[in-house]
Amino acid sequence: MSSLPPPPAQTPGEDPVLAAICEAACAGTGASTAWVVEIIGDRLRVAASTGASASLARGRSVDVSGTVGYVAASGQPMAITPRPGDTHLTGGLLGALDLEPSAVVAVPCHDDGEVVGVLEVIVERQGARFSFEDVELASLLAGVAGPAISQRAGTTAAPSPEVLTAQLRSLASDAPARYAQVALVVQQLLATA
Repeated sequence: MSSLPPPPAQTPGEDPVLAAICEAACAGTGASTAWVVEIIGDRLRVAASTGASASLARGRSVDVSGTVGYVAASGQPMAITPRPGDTHLTGGLLGALDLEPSAVVAVPCHDDGEVVGVLEVIVERQGARFSFEDVELASLLAGVAGPAISQRAGTTAAPSPEVLTAQLRSLASDAPARYAQVALVVQQLLATA
């Protein structure tokens, strides 16, 4: 079993579950920064962030454009290795922060079939890239973030411990590797409780 990073530093107003998801996304993918944005009307607001550029992002509200805007609007994940001057980087959160990462993965956070937010991870080291496994891990974490965003907004109820236990047992039986990833995230979340 891999060792877990220390619990994320909590920022006032930042959701502890979403903060732990950002921490797990950075640790699991090697990203330098991760954030979860929630959709609020026609805006995207950073609900949690961690990593090198996290302090720039915390609490920011941006229009629905750029990489996070595309993913929020389309409901489809995006993984890019942008070229200098790439227009994907001129809008939305990356544009507002004036960041030019060498790799970006943004995945939708769904709850009840609706996109409620986006998990985005970036690498600022030149030449760095994300793998397919990184996209899968980000997607898995986004699956946890979606209900957390909805619960934060008061639009969904948490599953009962019995339902969650049954779902985890089923996952362990059907997909042991994916269960191992989920178990590490759950362990991290419990460590921050």
